[in-house]
Amino acid sequence: MSNDIEVSSRELDTAEPAPLVREFRPVNVPLDASNDFETARRNVYEVMTRNADALEELIGVAAQAPHPRVFEVIGQLVKAGLDSSQTLMDIQTKQQNLHKGKADAAKPIEGVVLSSSDVLDLIKKNK
Repeated sequence: MSNDIEVSSRELDTAEPAPLVREFRPVNVPLDASNDFETARRNVYEVMTRNADALEELIGVAAQAPHPRVFEVIGQLVKAGLDSSQTLMDIQTKQQNLHKGKADAAKPIEGVVLSSSDVLDLIKKNK
């Protein structure tokens, strides 16, 4: 029996270890943030729909066999549904902030207009 163990340990010593780092494969993902927001919103809506369906089924189960665990799960589903609603609102707020930032960036800056020579003069004065 001990010989079997020694043989297997020798085989392990000579075996090459598996590589720890896998090959990196870049994924072509569009850099469009609006697509990300739409995907996130769609996923949240799907979770909310499934949550509502599960909640209806559990309420039916609770009516037939009132067990404390069923009511505990119902409470957890209600909380998950409210969290999903909050997540949806967060996504909406972030999307509005992103579009607001783009609109602000597109506005011309009013105020002082500096030529390149004015900028050079300011740099020289600061040295």
